[in-house]
Amino acid sequence: MIVFKTFLKVLNKCKLTIIIYSVILIAFGGFNMQTSDTSTNFVESKPDILIINNDKENKITREFSKLHN
Repeated sequence: MIVFKTFLKVLNKCKLTIIIYSVILIAFGGFNMQTSDTSTNFVESKPDILIINNDKENKITREFSKLHN
């Protein structure tokens, strides 16, 4: 109960700051929802990958190279 009472005391001291923060957060959230671009298009593409193997050729590196070709 001591922790809860202390928490309420801190909230009462910082009441104005919490209210201002909440109002600004809600305002930015509302502004962001109004200006969001809803016509985003996804284009699937496969990136180019360069594999440089400085170690000896073994089964793991060979299969990894085949996988990404």
